[in-house]
Amino acid sequence: MFTGNVTGSAKADAYLWAAKHFLDSKLADATYLGYYIDKWWSQSTQASQVSFENLAVNHDWIIKNRGFVFDLSPWNDEAPNDDPQQPIGTDCNTLITLLQKSYQQHNGTKFSTVSGFVPWLFKYVNEKHGGVPSEWRMTHIMSAFNVVIDADACCVDYFANAAFFSHYSSTQGDKRFIQNPLPSREQLIQQ
Repeated sequence: MFTGNVTGSAKADAYLWAAKHFLDSKLADATYLGYYIDKWWSQSTQASQVSFENLAVNHDWIIKNRGFVFDLSPWNDEAPNDDPQQPIGTDCNTLITLLQKSYQQHNGTKFSTVSGFVPWLFKYVNEKHGGVPSEWRMTHIMSAFNVVIDADACCVDYFANAAFFSHYSSTQGDKRFIQNPLPSREQLIQQ
């Protein structure tokens, strides 16, 4: 179905199609975004050693809230390692288009939250750019579109069954989770 006839990348064409059909139509709620790795990770040499680092268990929260999930490189000066034949900058331009559509969906009146992070364990790093610069680049791009990053990065990051547990009250019987009141300025100075 997607051949790259629009952008030069089948991957980017698929995301632009999805954005048109889900973000533009508001079938997907642009306040819930997921930056999670796609199936390409399974081809990585590290995949057999870290079989759960694909963060698939974290997707249920985004799906429950009718969010939009993507996996695109934040770099516009190189082709990504999961689609090396695409024109340079296509992934990044597609990412920016998705974020513009997300911003436009709520006319810039709300913040979006993106769960996930640059999948540096498997892709988009170590060609021209390292992991930390890629994280900063993602932050720079996302913040330009009122996107708050709820980062799920490698290694201790499972958030399984969030959709299921969101239906439970934060109180159980007569037990309630009470937060301490915020300290006053004077209390902070004394501490």
